[in-house]
Amino acid sequence: MVATVENLTGITFDYYALTGFDGMRQLVTALGGLDIDVPYTFQSFGGTTFETGPQTLTGEDALQFSRERKTLRHGDFDRSMNQGRVLVAAHDQFRGEFADDPTALFSWLGAGLRNVETDIPLSELLTLAFTASQISPKRVTNMVAVGSVGTADGLSIVRLLDPNPVFEDIAADGYVKPGAIPLEAQPAN
Repeated sequence: MVATVENLTGITFDYYALTGFDGMRQLVTALGGLDIDVPYTFQSFGGTTFETGPQTLTGEDALQFSRERKTLRHGDFDRSMNQGRVLVAAHDQFRGEFADDPTALFSWLGAGLRNVETDIPLSELLTLAFTASQISPKRVTNMVAVGSVGTADGLSIVRLLDPNPVFEDIAADGYVKPGAIPLEAQPAN
């Protein structure tokens, strides 16, 4: 899977972290829910309505929020953006809990290790966690790859722009500077 993504993007990955539907649900549940600011109202294919504004999502709600694409205007791209919103919200929540009580790190780390498969060594996970505790979520930009949606043989597909400016920028130095983020890669409400 890592080789496939590396070949598609031209980005080399040092490590991976992988979870599934159950892992996502259980991870958020273990953390007591996820505080997120929903940018627009929508109903998921599973029937849950997400209202605009701050909410605490259960594990099941976070999974539905992250999976929905069919009822969203930009389909897979909006789904990817919402998945990024979940990650940024988790970062923000972790940072707040860590600031109040640094031992919260162990709850987050334990929930992650029980529900996420990774090849990141424990020492690196601890370094990443301490680093994340110092980075303001306001300095984190959520974006998606540039492309379009279509169909092939009756199936919904994503056609990524090739060459893709987001992938090229990340491959060059590991990040995308805010002024270089293509408009198409930025969140739409």
